[in-house]
Amino acid sequence: MSEEIRKMAMDIVIREEQRNGWSPCAIGAARGEKEHGCDILSAPPSGGKPHPVEVKGWGERFRGPSGKFLYAQDVRASQMAAAQQDDNFRVEIDRQPRGSYRRRGAIRTSDATC
Repeated sequence: MSEEIRKMAMDIVIREEQRNGWSPCAIGAARGEKEHGCDILSAPPSGGKPHPVEVKGWGERFRGPSGKFLYAQDVRASQMAAAQQDDNFRVEIDRQPRGSYRRRGAIRTSDATC
């Protein structure tokens, strides 16, 4: 995925987490993402241990004209290991068609960095 699509997907997930009362923070550095196996740590509204959230962004349609599911983005071994160790691990998949993303109301991922 391109860096632009990745940033858009991160913005969408962070906004949605905040809208639902969660406190997300983007890990940011590749080393931290590898350590946690995710892109975002998001604390529940009631407090407690942050949930790991892996963000997958895609700029193309999920399904082809025939209805066949086309989403083929890989989950790395470190992400799978993190998911197996934590029942709260989530994968958020955002599909934004190219050119339709509106910046109005978007946040910068740096605004929600751990």
